[in-house]
Amino acid sequence: MLGASELAANADLHGGGVLAVTARRDTRRRRLLISVRDAGALYCPAAAASAAGDGCELAEHGRGLDIIHALSDASGWDRIDGTGETLACARLRW
Repeated sequence: MLGASELAANADLHGGGVLAVTARRDTRRRRLLISVRDAGALYCPAAAASAAGDGCELAEHGRGLDIIHALSDASGWDRIDGTGETLACARLRW
């Protein structure tokens, strides 16, 4: 659940809101594929804080992708052609 929560939190904070969350289970390979689609705004609080000269933003943000990478054996994101939306995915083992 932490992987799905982190992907959704990133989509909400950086991508202009969560549009869809899907989870598919592969019991034979003992994997779970989680994908989150967002509006594609690509807002980065750390970059905004840096531009404003406020380093406090980094104290509470910036760990989501590290958590996703630690929990998954594969992860990534891509733009959806023609919509501007973003799709982020993570493949987790159990």
